[in-house]
Amino acid sequence: MNLSLQTEPKPLVLPRIWPLKGPYDQVEFRRHLGLMEDRKKPDILRVQAEIDRCAKFPTFWVMTYCFTKDEHDASRPVKRFPRYKYIPYILKELKANPRIIIPKSRQVMITWTVLSYLLWRACFNRHRLIFVQSKKEEDAAALIDRCKHMYEYLPWWQHEVSPLKRPLAKQPFNKLSFANGSVIWGVPQGADVLRQYTASIIFGDEFAFQDKAEEAYNASKPTIDGGGQFIIVSSANGRNFFYRMVYDKMDASISELAA
Repeated sequence: MNLSLQTEPKPLVLPRIWPLKGPYDQVEFRRHLGLMEDRKKPDILRVQAEIDRCAKFPTFWVMTYCFTKDEHDASRPVKRFPRYKYIPYILKELKANPRIIIPKSRQVMITWTVLSYLLWRACFNRHRLIFVQSKKEEDAAALIDRCKHMYEYLPWWQHEVSPLKRPLAKQPFNKLSFANGSVIWGVPQGADVLRQYTASIIFGDEFAFQDKAEEAYNASKPTIDGGGQFIIVSSANGRNFFYRMVYDKMDASISELAA
């Protein structure tokens, strides 16, 4: 089937659902989702229009078609994102801003939200080099597993438009590579890998717990200055480099931070 981001479908009015602006028709939208699942006799114009809508609105794509994994729910671990109003808000800010710092508490889906945004970028854009950085390589690889999980549960037509370079089972443990040249790559803390490549996006997860956070940030300057994006997310861990960034105290001395 020839589905492409480049073709121009005829105008088709698709039913809407939150977080898009209304009016909403729940019954018609459920019917729409049913038609989108029909792989044997797909409505090509409808599918193409939905692809275009998803490419334009990451909020809609994430809240409608991305599935998370809840290890605490043994009966139904795979589920859509919860309808928290801050999730679409964060997605909009991620799309609009080159530098984002998000202080967070645990278990509020912020890391999942950022990873879904990175997956959206990789699916709908060619040759994006996206780094996911955590304290240890195995921690970063666990975040890549979340991206792989979300990709696995995307609808069939998304897989057709955004195929992988190789099947999921044959992907490296710390990478998710796409046929369009985009890569989501999990790396450990520090500046070594970041200096070797010009990244499109760098995501530092639990940045306050990375001993080499400042080195990584300094190494990201070519990415930021070249039009790339740096996303930082963390829970609190004392008055360290992350604290200084959040509270705009980059030039503060150690004694001033301790006061």
